[in-house]
Amino acid sequence: MGLFDKKQCVICGKQYGLLGGTEIADGHLCNDCRHKFSPYASGIKKMTAEEVKRHLAYREKNQVLLSSFNPSVVIGTDEKFYFDESKGNFIVTRKTNWRDANPDIVNRSQVVNAAYNIHEKASEVYKDEEKKESYNPKKYEYEYTFTMNISVDSPYFKEISLEVEEKDMPEVRNDAAYKKLEYDCKLIQHLVQPNLYPKPAEEAAEVIPLNAETWTCSCGQEGNTGRFCSACGKERPADVWDCPSCGQKGNTGKFCIGCGKEKPESTKWFCPDCGQENFGRFCSACGKEKPANVGSGVKKITPLVQKPGLK
Repeated sequence: MGLFDKKQCVICGKQYGLLGGTEIADGHLCNDCRHKFSPYASGIKKMTAEEVKRHLAYREKNQVLLSSFNPSVVIGTDEKFYFDESKGNFIVTRKTNWRDANPDIVNRSQVVNAAYNIHEKASEVYKDEEKKESYNPKKYEYEYTFTMNISVDSPYFKEISLEVEEKDMPEVRNDAAYKKLEYDCKLIQHLVQPNLYPKPAEEAAEVIPLNAETWTCSCGQEGNTGRFCSACGKERPADVWDCPSCGQKGNTGKFCIGCGKEKPESTKWFCPDCGQENFGRFCSACGKEKPANVGSGVKKITPLVQKPGLK
């Protein structure tokens, strides 16, 4: 066969040139037939023509089944998990016109295992980015990736993976966005394997604001203001607070065990100088003390930007 000779597809008989098609065990496939495969299919080059025909017949049947697939649960933003509760079927796809895209329909009876992983990526925040001058203690920004891996019993593929995302992504561990994504993953587990995973409780995420009242860690470190202890790195318990009236540290209830005063509310306020959102006594951006007349009802302030040349 010459360099510019035509090849013939063993499925549809179409002829194509050197730059098109896929080689299989006993022939070649044109691009049109190749594009009909499941996106999860692997080992295509080792398939015989008969195996390819069976796979494409399965894909045609899948296309028909999609006409009666009516999802009642949709999870995700870009890549989405669609579940039809009336039939126990689901699909995973990035396509908005998913009926035309022909994503594989999987019944939960085919699911062997459903597990999710959470990957944390920490990036240090510097006082001076060029000089890499660190804060003391060091400050970090976090990114979290939630990946769902569903193992299935299918002759054409063994696993479906998807990255579970929401419009608001987590900034710290166990914030509201983090808990929502973890809930989504647990809900997928329940939907595809209800006998193994109970439906997760939809609890309101309790967010501990950064720069709220100080707290004392179980390791003894006092004066912590963030979510994690500055000495040992342990996460702040949701109900620990230090009394601003008598100085009693490590309170866990509604009232101070030292003087009996009620736990103060962490009032959000916006700095009139720089516009930073704060919860504590001092602005976390510029250090200005909270003005006495600034309360939770005050809206965000956009600081006045002085034009060049003006004093």
